[in-house]
Amino acid sequence: MRFTKFVFSIMVVLLFVGSVYADITQVGAYRVQRYVMDVEVDGDYAYAPDYYYGLHVVDISNPANPVRVGATNERRYFRAIAKEGDYIYTAESNNGLGIYDVSDPTDPIRIGNVRPASYFYDVAVEGDYAYLLSPNYGLYIIDISNPYSAFLVSHINVNGNKYGLEVENGIVCIGTYYYGVAVIDATDPAHPVHLSSITGNQFRHCYGLDIVDGIAYVADLYNGLQIVDISDPDNPEYLGGGGAPYPSIDVTVEGNYAFLSNHRNGFKVFDISDLENPTLEESINTPYYVWNIDIEDGLAYVADYHYYMRIYDVSEHTAQPEIAVDPEAIDFSDVEFRRSATETFTISNVGNADLTVSDLTLSGDYYDFDFGGGFVLTEGESQEITVSFDPEEVGELTGEIVISSDDADDPEVTIAITGDCVWVPAPVLVERLIDVCGGLDLNRGQRNSLVVKLEQVIRKFDRGQIRTGLNNLNAFMNHVTDFVEEGVLSAEDGGALIAEAQFIEALVNDYGVDAFGDGNNLVNLVPDDFYFDNCYPNPFNAETTISFGLPEVEFVSIKVYDMSGRIVADLANSQYSAARYDISWRAQDIPAGNYLIHLNAGEFNSIRKVALIK
Repeated sequence: MRFTKFVFSIMVVLLFVGSVYADITQVGAYRVQRYVMDVEVDGDYAYAPDYYYGLHVVDISNPANPVRVGATNERRYFRAIAKEGDYIYTAESNNGLGIYDVSDPTDPIRIGNVRPASYFYDVAVEGDYAYLLSPNYGLYIIDISNPYSAFLVSHINVNGNKYGLEVENGIVCIGTYYYGVAVIDATDPAHPVHLSSITGNQFRHCYGLDIVDGIAYVADLYNGLQIVDISDPDNPEYLGGGGAPYPSIDVTVEGNYAFLSNHRNGFKVFDISDLENPTLEESINTPYYVWNIDIEDGLAYVADYHYYMRIYDVSEHTAQPEIAVDPEAIDFSDVEFRRSATETFTISNVGNADLTVSDLTLSGDYYDFDFGGGFVLTEGESQEITVSFDPEEVGELTGEIVISSDDADDPEVTIAITGDCVWVPAPVLVERLIDVCGGLDLNRGQRNSLVVKLEQVIRKFDRGQIRTGLNNLNAFMNHVTDFVEEGVLSAEDGGALIAEAQFIEALVNDYGVDAFGDGNNLVNLVPDDFYFDNCYPNPFNAETTISFGLPEVEFVSIKVYDMSGRIVADLANSQYSAARYDISWRAQDIPAGNYLIHLNAGEFNSIRKVALIK
């Protein structure tokens, strides 16, 4: 008698506290009133329909102690369920498609029903459509874009009794008795087309299915797990299978593992890393009959038919890396021509297995990053990557970074990069330098001695006297050097001033005082030939602009003559670098009339006539 009590006690412990099979452990259970044939998990809630007694919403935030928080009290004969957003869709034996609003888990509400025929067995949801399966009458496609007003869109039937379906990207697979797996193109839901079927001894009595990335995993009552490539839906290809005792009811795939619902034989775990040779890893006996399994965060939620939804720790078979990237796009905004800017992004492993980042590839001119090779991130670990932007082209510049990893669900992540390169004319840069000088810890005389030299630079640049302006800029740098040597300026402040002045000097030497953008390309200011454009405005009042260009270094003379041949203004009389120039003639003290502007540059001579009006 004592031995009998001992054995009974052990059975109770195994049934309700935690059944252990190798590295799979039962951690909790929830009891319904009668039968549970399907389960759907989303976040902290499991949705377990009792075949006879309504939909149960179960708080699983503590898997060891699942607690019902809401339920409906109705006899709907639930066979299968699917969740999308805040709604549960149910396949009901005698009532078609049931629709429940579960936005408040404590108060699930039935909001709709579509009953196109009788006796339904499975349901799947994708986008705005629910796919409802009748063993006798086939597939019904229902528009659920407004769950409160769902309606039938189309219907298609195939041979044999039909007990399971799944959909991916509008391709529906249906498991049938004796007629294998039917492949339906429902990308146009209003006009579904039976594309093909795969048959054979492996597909005698097809029941439930799962589809992941164009691979269909089929539970066959007699033959266990069967795997089919449906990436070409017109020509499905058998890949391999793994046997299991009769009857296999359904299958759920998570990463490299398939969980086969094996009814009275519990459930099986297959390693499917080799699709042509799936390998049985675990065989788990449950007290009753496993109809369906849902996997969430390393836990298997098992519909064990008689009374119980059971929860098993299957983390050893679901451990998967998961990549997360922040931010998902990089925007450098405005970066000045030839300046440099940096941004960072972070690669994190938010999964529960090591993440291998094998490669990062970068495209786009003027972008670079500090990636030195592949690396491994453990669970919860992150790595920061710095991206630099050094533009030498005006306009919007784009690029992208592609991150390759062993995240099975997201093997390639793309980060878009954008940056706007803007041109800032040299006089504006010099004005900024003046502002910097104004903030230095110098006395008034010292500060003014620097500012005056920079103001001379601007005046020369504005007049187009680039060489003289650069000489003044060099004088400024020499003066800064003297201040540093005398201890008037710190080496840090002096170095910053000289670095900025050298930047301006290089920019002017390469592109002149002013430059302009043409599309996305900065136009170098060196023309192919000499030119002297018409002055603008002309006629003018007080001031006009004289535009000319030099393809090479030349001594330039620009003189203004009145109509009697007398020189009234001498605008240029020095050597100019090869570039394009705009200089101004201010004629406030000259009487109105017609004037001739003569430009001489080496062998190039040209005259423009202008009219001064007052």
